[in-house]
Amino acid sequence: MLTGMLSLILSVSVRKAQDALLEVSTNESQIISAALCILIIGSALALVPLMMFSVLKQYDEPLALAYDVFRGGLGVFCYI
Repeated sequence: MLTGMLSLILSVSVRKAQDALLEVSTNESQIISAALCILIIGSALALVPLMMFSVLKQYDEPLALAYDVFRGGLGVFCYI
């Protein structure tokens, strides 16, 4: 949540600019920082099913596998 807000704050100048390419070229470090924040968010979201599998496997392994399959499918359809 914090990295998402930080990426919005860092990219606000580009999102509100009339000439986005000019704004990107002048604020290159801010855009790189915002992109890294989004990369951190994406990697955290990708690791949730892996962590949940190890927790759910202790209770019911088929349920844990089903969670991973459905969560993976959700991720594919949401991010495409």
